[in-house]
Amino acid sequence: MARKSFSIHSDFYDELLNLDDKQFSELLRLLIIWAKDDITPQGNGVINMLFRLMTAQIVRISEVNRQNGLKPKSAKSELSELSGESEESELSELSEGSLPFPNPKAKTDSTKEVYTEIINLFNSICVSFAKVQRLSDSRQREIKARLKSYSLDDFKTLFTLAESSDFLKGKNDRNWIATFDFIITDKNMARVLDGNFNNNKPHEYQYANGMSGDKDGDSL
Repeated sequence: MARKSFSIHSDFYDELLNLDDKQFSELLRLLIIWAKDDITPQGNGVINMLFRLMTAQIVRISEVNRQNGLKPKSAKSELSELSGESEESELSELSEGSLPFPNPKAKTDSTKEVYTEIINLFNSICVSFAKVQRLSDSRQREIKARLKSYSLDDFKTLFTLAESSDFLKGKNDRNWIATFDFIITDKNMARVLDGNFNNNKPHEYQYANGMSGDKDGDSL
């Protein structure tokens, strides 16, 4: 069902102002498709991350409003109020997607949901590697940085390639096994996605082009 309206919380102002015109237009297009057709379109990189965070917050806030008995105003009602022709209405009514009270934790919670989803992807796909048990601050920083350039589908591809790589799973001359932290660094994520650790590459190539000659790996 189409949404009559939604509001963008001030938590997102800084991120939105950092977008260029093309990125802003793409994000707005995704939001309108989502609100109008009740489908979830896919964007790329930081646009997809912002879209997911914003829509998750809109849904969460709408649910809070519904539980509190707050109904969204129609566009006709708001226009009538602006023209001075409004019938009696309660000032406490909020448009759908607006916060009934400040909630600075909403954005943080939504962001962590995305980070947790990525870790769950790793744990479910990369079954040959040590499972990630904790979402540390350093891991959050690395994931946030990668999401500026990569989508969730890219992470799925990354983990699938890592799981299929014998080299990364320990079949090398030091029995070294890669970790989640190794795979998601900027250089190594690009290298895995480029196929530098694929099984059809000789070990000499994997060392030279995958790990810059560093056989220890985790020092990268």
